[in-house]
Amino acid sequence: MCKAHHQLKFRLRVKSSLNKCMLLLILKNAHSTLEWYEENHTDLQPDINWCVWREPWHRFVSAVWTDVVEKQQLDKPNSDNHSVAEIVPKIMDKDWLRQQVQGDGPEALYYNAGHMITQWNDLQRECHRLKLFNGSVRIYSSVKTATKTHFNIKAPRAINQSPPTVLRKIKDTLSPFKAHIVETYLQQDYEIWEQLDPVLNRTHTPFIDVPVDKIRKDL
Repeated sequence: MCKAHHQLKFRLRVKSSLNKCMLLLILKNAHSTLEWYEENHTDLQPDINWCVWREPWHRFVSAVWTDVVEKQQLDKPNSDNHSVAEIVPKIMDKDWLRQQVQGDGPEALYYNAGHMITQWNDLQRECHRLKLFNGSVRIYSSVKTATKTHFNIKAPRAINQSPPTVLRKIKDTLSPFKAHIVETYLQQDYEIWEQLDPVLNRTHTPFIDVPVDKIRKDL
């Protein structure tokens, strides 16, 4: 999709957000799937601002696929013939890693960050872009719960799904760096996830509501 078309879609989303509640699209959280349903179905809960959260480490692995591995030129196109050799030197480059996760920092709304931007930072960015100043954002623990609630779709089809075999290789490659990355960058993402994950929280609910003024740092 061309850049001009992306910009047009974004302007239309911002304009419409002034008049109704919105889906906040977070990168690597079924972004393409949710965007497709939003564009092709009526939201049955139009008074709710909402998004979907994902287990933070699984999402980070998927983001490395997009930011590093997927960009390679394959010897065998349309195959899983991807190398993970570029991952370690990039992850060990602290400046590169910080740029991918934080971009130009909070003052710049994390501009120039990659798909490896944290969910919390991307949520802040979406609140700014969609001009949310008050109310709350409902955060769902799964895509299925969200699509069932908002579109009456029990089994959403996955669009632009990352290849599982390559993800397993990426996960194994990143394993020695996991503790450091989680501690340095993913703490806020896990604070949200721990409220949603039934394994971690026996009193969990399928969603939580977070006030916008707790998300945006400028209010």
